[in-house]
Amino acid sequence: MEITSKPYLSLLAQLHKLGIKGIKPWNSFYKTIETFFINSSLPAEYHFYGANVPKKLEPQRYELREKFFRALIRDGISVHKGFVVQDHEKKFISKGVDVLLSLDLVDLSLEGYDEIYVFSADGDIVPAIQRARENGTIVKAIVSFDTPAKHMVEAVDEVIRLSDVLKKIPSNHILRQERTNARTFKKESVA
Repeated sequence: MEITSKPYLSLLAQLHKLGIKGIKPWNSFYKTIETFFINSSLPAEYHFYGANVPKKLEPQRYELREKFFRALIRDGISVHKGFVVQDHEKKFISKGVDVLLSLDLVDLSLEGYDEIYVFSADGDIVPAIQRARENGTIVKAIVSFDTPAKHMVEAVDEVIRLSDVLKKIPSNHILRQERTNARTFKKESVA
């Protein structure tokens, strides 16, 4: 089964599309952004938004995802979880993740954050980005060249290309996917 809520737009799906399985430790991704792209001497906060499959239906997959969430937390990254439901075709659909991110975008802007960096191409969060900008916060998006992100690109103050971030991460922190054939890679890219 797959999680089908716009998987081509998520952080992991963008990386998978580039042949990257993950980044270890994950905070090296966030620290790279903080070091090379943020113009502030103040420490940054790191947040990750995601969901997990129901434990009863897919216990192994659930445990792997929980292990991933625990690793993020150990690396100093706040994890915000939505939930997953099954549709009428028994496909998993993540719910609430975009709403959590949107609420935090607005809340952080109201708290006076100067800049917020969003690693998403999901047009569902555009209204929250617009509201954060109206509140005086600069919003920047990190997206891949290969990701359809027209509405996101138009909504933010600046776009940082994922490839530019990846170039600055030490190569031993980037976990590459093994590509046996194009069909396998495509299937793996829908996470």
